[in-house]
Amino acid sequence: MQYCDVRVTVQAQWANGYVVAVTVTNISAVPVTWYATLTLQPPGYIVQVWNVSVTTSGTSVRIWPPWNPVLLPGQSVSFGYTGSGQLALPTVICQPVTG
Repeated sequence: MQYCDVRVTVQAQWANGYVVAVTVTNISAVPVTWYATLTLQPPGYIVQVWNVSVTTSGTSVRIWPPWNPVLLPGQSVSFGYTGSGQLALPTVICQPVTG
């Protein structure tokens, strides 16, 4: 079952950098949690993020909301990042809230 609609927009791109904006919308009938991952191509790195927290481990990046990560049905959240190097787009994971 698909829980979220994810819209990824490359807002700008140049020789060794880019800006990506993402909107995640809960399209299901149940509350969901979400996070995003992406893999950077060396020597790429994330320069700046907005509306999210981020951790990196080598070339792996995990992005998540710094506030309550639950999206109620119909709710959306938007975030973005500026990267250096080759364009890296996120994979967003939405899961129903359990417990």
